[in-house]
Amino acid sequence: MDHHRIACQYFSQENLLSSGCLDMNLAMDAAEEAMRLYEEGDVLFPEKIVQIFNDDTQEWINCLPATFRSKNVCGVKWASVFPPNPVTYGLQNFSAVVILSEITNGSPVAYMEGTLCSNLRVRAMGGLAARHLANPGSETIGFIGAGEQAKMHLIATKTILPSLKTCRVGAKLEEEDNQFIAEMSPIFPDMIIEGTKSDLQKATEDADVIVTATSAQAPLLKAAWMKPGPSIRTLVDGRTGTKWPSSAIRSFAMTGKTSNTAPRP
Repeated sequence: MDHHRIACQYFSQENLLSSGCLDMNLAMDAAEEAMRLYEEGDVLFPEKIVQIFNDDTQEWINCLPATFRSKNVCGVKWASVFPPNPVTYGLQNFSAVVILSEITNGSPVAYMEGTLCSNLRVRAMGGLAARHLANPGSETIGFIGAGEQAKMHLIATKTILPSLKTCRVGAKLEEEDNQFIAEMSPIFPDMIIEGTKSDLQKATEDADVIVTATSAQAPLLKAAWMKPGPSIRTLVDGRTGTKWPSSAIRSFAMTGKTSNTAPRP
């Protein structure tokens, strides 16, 4: 009966770490290849399925499928964001799992812990954005949000832009600012990392790189705070996919003024 057996392997965080997945260049190369294959039409990338449980606290679970035709693999990420978790339960606010199947006969081949994988993907995309879009001499980075995505973006951006000297972070709670500082300062002792006590203007004003690492629905970043030409990253709502039109971003980057299609601050 072995021919009926499905050989599906489980990969834990420890398995992923031992595979060398923390290699920054490896992760960036994989992310860059994925974007290239998508542009070439090799990727099936349907709309995510969104389940929102609380509009006030922004608690949700997403189902995100995709397929690489040339690699003969289909996958889905089941990801949850529950912002109250750190304060209410002492747990991280994000968790995920990933399932992979081959597409010859549809058999599942892997079930893997997805939280680390997802965070690494975030880091890789942040590194690519810094590599291709940021000013090589950037010295200041500002964050709206202080969670795991913000931490990953700082690691990636500092790797690509060693010129960064100052990091300012503005989160919903001052405790989140403090946790970000406590965790990231030992990693980057050559940087000044400071919290702004939820003052988002102070966090982003005149920064060379701006990262909105939050699932909040409100328009938190205002054009008046920014100098012309910053690298603006993560202007996408992970819950619904809402984003600034690219024309609006290009308009501000070139002129310092938003186009009529930009979200109102």
